[in-house]
Amino acid sequence: MPAGVLDVSRARELWEFALDQAMTTAPVKLDCSAVERIDSSAVQILVALHRVIERQGRAFELHHLRETISEELNRVGLGAALSGSSQRC
Repeated sequence: MPAGVLDVSRARELWEFALDQAMTTAPVKLDCSAVERIDSSAVQILVALHRVIERQGRAFELHHLRETISEELNRVGLGAALSGSSQRC
């Protein structure tokens, strides 16, 4: 998972990372410990990746989310969209 602030200025980088993950056959387990903050563009990419992985019948997990990011995903109603993926803080 790219590190730092994942916002619109880095959306292309995150999208390319997501495409690489979608092309694998292994479960997708992302270590988010180096992610400091995300904006709505990053959230949209993660949700799209989750949907693709889910349709393929593979596991999708976000690990080591900062509490503020986990809270933000839940606040905007996307915690449920990403559950099934185990959000571990």
